[in-house]
Amino acid sequence: MKTKIKVRFAVILFAIFFLALFFASCGGGGGTGSFSSSSGGSGSVALYIKDAPADDYENIWISIEEVSLISDNASQLPITIFKSNTPDGYVIDLLDLRDQDMLFTIKKDVPARRYDKIRLKIKDIYPVPKPGAVNACDKINMEIKLPSGKIDLNPQGGIDVKTGQTLSIRLDIDADKSIQIHPAGKSGKCIFRPVVFVDIEPVKEQPQSCLRLLKGTIGKILYREEIVIGFILDLPGHRGPLNVYVDNAVIFDKNGLPIPAMELEGKTGSPVSVRGKLDENARFQASLVVLGEVLDLKGIVGGPVDEDLQFPLDVVPGQEVIGEVAVALSDESLILLRCGQPVDPSYIQKDMLARVVGKYDIGQQLFRAIAVFLQPVRVTGKLEAIQTDNGIKTITVRTETGSTVDVIMPPNVPPMLEGDGIISDELFECSIGKDIRVMLDPDKPLVLTAIEVRVEPETIRATVSNVFWYESIIEVKDSQDNELTIYIEPTATILQFNDDPLAEASYTPIPIYEITWGDRITLSVIPACNSAATDYSAFIILDVPPPF
Repeated sequence: MKTKIKVRFAVILFAIFFLALFFASCGGGGGTGSFSSSSGGSGSVALYIKDAPADDYENIWISIEEVSLISDNASQLPITIFKSNTPDGYVIDLLDLRDQDMLFTIKKDVPARRYDKIRLKIKDIYPVPKPGAVNACDKINMEIKLPSGKIDLNPQGGIDVKTGQTLSIRLDIDADKSIQIHPAGKSGKCIFRPVVFVDIEPVKEQPQSCLRLLKGTIGKILYREEIVIGFILDLPGHRGPLNVYVDNAVIFDKNGLPIPAMELEGKTGSPVSVRGKLDENARFQASLVVLGEVLDLKGIVGGPVDEDLQFPLDVVPGQEVIGEVAVALSDESLILLRCGQPVDPSYIQKDMLARVVGKYDIGQQLFRAIAVFLQPVRVTGKLEAIQTDNGIKTITVRTETGSTVDVIMPPNVPPMLEGDGIISDELFECSIGKDIRVMLDPDKPLVLTAIEVRVEPETIRATVSNVFWYESIIEVKDSQDNELTIYIEPTATILQFNDDPLAEASYTPIPIYEITWGDRITLSVIPACNSAATDYSAFIILDVPPPF
C-alpha cells in the first residue's frame, strides 16, 4: 500500500524578539513506520522556505548557518542538510518569499530512518521597519541576537526518510499573522517568537507550488547520446548542486532571445536562472532557463496589453526599477496565472498583481518580459453584508477607501479562515464586520466573481478559569478581565510550550483535557454570534501552563 506522509504543525521559535502571536492554523498528521540506520538505504530531502507579508516591515533578513535532521536516539549522529561556507551564514530576506516558495537546498544520500526534529542554526536576524511603523524594533538602537543560536522544530510523528524517496520539508512563516515585534520591557532588547508551519510529504505527492526563480551558475553540462539534456546548477552559498533537465524548457540567452539547448555548451560558470519543479528522483525539471542576470520585478498592472504587446507596470517601491515601466512581451514570453496555469496576453488586466522576470532594454526603455506571473485582482476590506439567492451568495465588502464592492460567491467557493481551512456558513455570517480578502476570477471581468474568500480571525490572550473538555468548551478571562466562553472547534490545533525566552523551542500538541485552570492561552477565533452558550469559536490555541 502506498503510504503518504504529511505533517503540518505550528512551531514556536524562541529568539530575541517578542511576537504578538497572530496564528494561521495547521492540519494534523504523521508518518507510518520507522527506520533504523542499519537499513543501508538512503533517500533525498528537499528544503523549501516561504513567508507571507508583514505589515510593519520592509525586510526581515535572517542568516542561516546550518540545517540538520536530529534523532532522539543518541547513537544516531545528526545529518547535515545544509552548512554555510562562510561564518556569517547564508542571508535571505524572509519577506522576499511572501508569494513564492524558495527551494533552499536538496540533500541526497540521507540515511533512511526516522528523525525527530529539524535543527536550524541561526547567526542573526535583521528586521527593517517600514517608515512610520508602530511597535517595530529597529536594529539601530536595539540589541538583536539569538540566545541559543539554534531553533529546534519538532514535528508530531517525526520525519520519515525512505529508501529511494525524495522528501519535501517546507517551512512556512506567516509573517502577516505571526511577526509583530515589540520592545521587551526596559531591557533594550526585543523578543522574537514567530510561528512556523511545516509541511512534510513526498515530493511526488506534493501539490504544484509557486517556486521563485533559482539563481546560480552552470556547472557540468549533461548529455544523453551527445545531445544536451541539462546541466548541474551550482546554488550560491554552498547550498549544493542541483541536476537541471531542459527537455521541456524554453531557454533564453543573455540578451533575452530564445536559443536551443545545444547553445548551453561552453556556458560553464555562467550565471543562470531557472524555473521548474523537482521530481521524485531529486531532478529539477526546468520549464524556463535564462542565461545571464535577470530582473525580477513585482508590481501592479496599469492596463491591458496593447497592439504592440506591451503593458504598463507600476513597480512596488524598493526594487531595482522605480516608478512605472513599459513591459514588452514576445511570442516566447511565459505567462502564468497564479504561477501554474498558462494563459495568453489577454489575461493581463488592470490592477492585477504581477511578478515579471526579464531584462531591461536601456536603449528602447522597455522591460522585456521572459516570464509573467499573474495574481487575480484582490478585494480587501470589511465584510459588510451577505445575501443569498438560490444558493448563490453575494457579499459586500467595504474597502479601505470607504467604497463598497459586491462580489458573487459561487457555491463551489466556500469561505475559508485565513491560514486555515473551510469555516461553516454560520461562522461566516458571524464574520460580518471582520477583515476579509477576496480573489476575483479573471475569466469574469464584467461580473465580479470570487475564486477565493478568506476571513481574518481575531486573536485573544486570556487566562483559563474553567474547562469543560467533554463539551469542548473553556471559560477564560481576557486581558481586560472580561469573562468569555470559548468553543474549541474539532479541528483546532492546541499547542503547549515552554515559556522560558532563553530556552530552545519546546512545544507539544495536546488534547483539550490537558488545558487546566490558570493556563495562559492565545487563541485564534471567530465570534460565535448565533450561539447563546459561547462567545467565540477557537481554531488555534497556544497554551502556557502556570508556574508551580
